[in-house]
Amino acid sequence: MSAKVLLQGHNFDIFGLNPDEIKKISRNLPSAYDLLPSLDYFATHSGYITLVRQKDFTTNEVKTLNYDETNNYLLASGLINQQGINNARSWHTSAFDEYNITNKVPDTYNLVGCKSATYSMLEDWQDVSANHRWYESGIPLTGDGTVPFESADSILTNLAAANNVFYIPKANHGKMPSQEIIRQKITSIISGTEDNANDIRRQIFTYQQVKNNPRLCQLFGDIIEIHSPLDIAVADAYGNTLQNIPNQGYYNTIPGASFYINDNNYKYVYLPTGDNETYDIKLTGTGSGVFTLIDKKLNNQTITLAYAFKDKPVTPDFSATLRLTDNTNNTADTAQPPLIILPDNTQIEPELLTPSEDSNDRLANDKLNDDNNDDISNTAENHNKIESNNDSSNNKDNKDNKDNKDKSNNLASSSYYAASSYSNSSQSGGQKIIPAVAGASTHRLSLQEIAASLEKIRILINQLAVEIAEWRKTLPPVIFAK
Repeated sequence: MSAKVLLQGHNFDIFGLNPDEIKKISRNLPSAYDLLPSLDYFATHSGYITLVRQKDFTTNEVKTLNYDETNNYLLASGLINQQGINNARSWHTSAFDEYNITNKVPDTYNLVGCKSATYSMLEDWQDVSANHRWYESGIPLTGDGTVPFESADSILTNLAAANNVFYIPKANHGKMPSQEIIRQKITSIISGTEDNANDIRRQIFTYQQVKNNPRLCQLFGDIIEIHSPLDIAVADAYGNTLQNIPNQGYYNTIPGASFYINDNNYKYVYLPTGDNETYDIKLTGTGSGVFTLIDKKLNNQTITLAYAFKDKPVTPDFSATLRLTDNTNNTADTAQPPLIILPDNTQIEPELLTPSEDSNDRLANDKLNDDNNDDISNTAENHNKIESNNDSSNNKDNKDNKDNKDKSNNLASSSYYAASSYSNSSQSGGQKIIPAVAGASTHRLSLQEIAASLEKIRILINQLAVEIAEWRKTLPPVIFAK
C-alpha cells in the first residue's frame, strides 16, 4: 500500500481526499517509507512491484523486482525522497522488526481485519521503450483494505491464541479504532465481561471459529474492470453505496468492497458475494465510443471464471443495469453469466474468457491448486506453534511459516490480468483463469486475441470515418475562383 501511495496516490476510502495531493504529501512523509516492505520481506516473498513491459505487438515481458531493483525503481520514478529510502533501511533493524512485545506487557490481544479487498502488489504496465503507461494492483488479498491478513495475523500474543486473537470481517483499516463493535470488544476485554456481537453482518469471529471454518475470512466475490467511457454506481441491500463522482473522486461505503481508478482511467471494483450479498449496479455513459467490461469471479484468491462485454457501443445517453450471479463455486458449464440489461429490457450477454492457448508463461492447474493453500487455512497451525512454545514465539519466521507465506505470495505477485490476457473460446470445461508467472516470462497473444484487437481497430476507424463525415457537413461550401 505504501508503494501505491508514493507512486499513484490513494484516498483511503475517504471521500474528498485527493489521491494526487496525498501522493505529494507522502513524498516527504517518513512513515510512508518506513511502511515499505523491508529486506527481510524479500526473503519470504518474490517482491511487491512487477513490471509488465510490451515487448512487441504480441508479447508482454513480466518481471517482479527484488529488493535492490525495487529501491532503484522507486528512485528512478522521480517521485521518491532518497533520504526517506535511506532512513527506512536504517530503521528496519532486527532489534526493531523482531521486537517481542509479549515480554514487555502483561497481556496482549490482536484484532485482525479480514475479508476486505486488500492489495499487496503494484504492476507498472510499460510500452516497448519501458516508459510507464499505467498502474494496476493485481488480484486482491484478504485483509482490512490496507493491511493484508498475513501481516496483521503475524502479531504475537502472550496467551493462547484461542483466547486472545479475534477477526473482524469486512473491516476498514482506518475506521477500525472507532468501529462500534470493536470498541465494544475492547471494553469487554478491559472489563472482563462478556460481549454481545449480534450484528451478523459485522460480527467478530474468534480464533476457533476461523480455525474451524477458514471461509469466514476468505474473499469470494466479483472483480469488475471497466476500460471505457463508462461510469459505475453500486448500492447494496443496506443502502451503502460505491460510485465515482466527477471532479470530486470515488466514494465507497460498502463493507468489504473496493474501488479505484488508475492513471489510465480504468476503473476497478471488487464486490463481495460470498455471503449472498445482492447489489443494484448502474452503468452510465460518459462519452461516445465503445466500452469493455470484464467480470472475474474470485474464489479465495483464485479467478475461477471471467466474462467480458467487449467493444459495446456507448454514448453519453447510455444507461443500463449490470446483473451479477454468484458463480464462485460453479464451473463454466454450469455457471450463469452476468448480464447487462438495457432500459427496454434488452439483455447483452458476455463472452466467456479462458486462458490463452500459449501456456509457456502460465501456471499449470496442478501447480496452482497445490499452492492455493492461503495463509488463512494455516492460521491454526501457526498459532498452535506459538501456544506450544511461547518462549520461542518471537521466531515467527520458521520454515513452515515461510512456506505458507511463499504460497500466498505466489498468487499475489503473479496476478496480472487484462483484457488482452484472455482469448475468447466456446470451450467450457470449468477451466480456471490462471495468472501469468511473475519473473522473466513472456506472454504471446493467441490468434483469437490478435483478431479481436484488429476488430476493435476496425470499429474505431469506422467510428472515426462517421465523425469526420459529420464534421464535414458543418464546413462552409468551398467556392473556387474562376
